[in-house]
Amino acid sequence: MVDHGSDTVIRNARHQSSSSERLVAKCALKLQALVGCKAITILAINTETGAARRIYSSASDVFPLFGTKQIPTGLWTDLVVTKCVPAIFTGSEQIQNTFADHREILTHGFCSVLNIPICSERICVGSVNCLFHDEEAAAIYARNKDSISSYIETCGLDDALKSENELRPVVK
Repeated sequence: MVDHGSDTVIRNARHQSSSSERLVAKCALKLQALVGCKAITILAINTETGAARRIYSSASDVFPLFGTKQIPTGLWTDLVVTKCVPAIFTGSEQIQNTFADHREILTHGFCSVLNIPICSERICVGSVNCLFHDEEAAAIYARNKDSISSYIETCGLDDALKSENELRPVVK
């Protein structure tokens, strides 16, 4: 006997997931153009479970999509996840001290990273991570901060990331 209720839940979850993926990709491409970075990744963050998952990468050969990992402790988490404020890390020392994947970042010529939290009701649900080949991330963000903030507030990325964090189809 087939439980059509479960089939419907799985089908709806797949549709919502692909809709979320399209929205995330659209937002990422627009943000990459606004910011002017060479690569962009987006993390879904679940502060309740302490987990993060890369759900978008414009450079998947360098920064592939992967399974869930624990949110690290440190300055990045304090600023981006806990306080929901953007953070900029520039130079090899800051990048090495901040990111577990610092070798990939530095090997591919990135020398500054702008991390923009995506927050919903003051809770971080994700992070947009913009990578630059020069050390101009701070100046670029300062010049475009209003446009970036306005776009993030209206593009629906927060809802898509909440959906990514909540969507777990259950098969009976």
